[in-house]
Amino acid sequence: MSRSWSWQALRYLLVSHIPFMRTAEGEIVLDHLWARDLEGLSASIGPVRIIAPELPLRETLGSWGPTSTTISSKGRLSFVGLPAITSLRDGWQWPRIRSILRAEVNQADLVHSSNLFPPYVGLSYAHDWATRLGKKTIFVIAEDFYDMLAWEWVRLGATGIERWRRAHEPAGPGAPVLSPGGVVPRCQ
Repeated sequence: MSRSWSWQALRYLLVSHIPFMRTAEGEIVLDHLWARDLEGLSASIGPVRIIAPELPLRETLGSWGPTSTTISSKGRLSFVGLPAITSLRDGWQWPRIRSILRAEVNQADLVHSSNLFPPYVGLSYAHDWATRLGKKTIFVIAEDFYDMLAWEWVRLGATGIERWRRAHEPAGPGAPVLSPGGVVPRCQ
């Protein structure tokens, strides 16, 4: 017998490595494009709780899009801050981060994780914990086409011929190729 549920009643937890900041008034500052993605997700399925590194306001927030934006903390998106990991000296923060992740996963119905990059690979603990508890999980590996090609061409081949081929034959127009200095995009 399956339990019936609706998106509106779902306690959705999104675990992310993308940082945010909180203003003195409690408003959330984050990348503009990421904010649009999150607002679209919450418009589709209801409230979303995001757990991510929280930077102090004195830090600079990097942005993939044209700018950062401020959103209300009283909307359908709620944020839980994790300590930011900026160097190996911050390793002592991981027990606290795991404790926060565990508490949030315990309260969630569905745990969504994706693309966890250094130094936040350890956030995958949320997915592992959710799996152990039998929670619904989503683990998304999302790369854009350029990144996929770049990763393919930097991966070493098993044989000398394969390594040579990967270094010298492009995958198509605009595909990056491996050079002694690293991945270089091909000119059209």
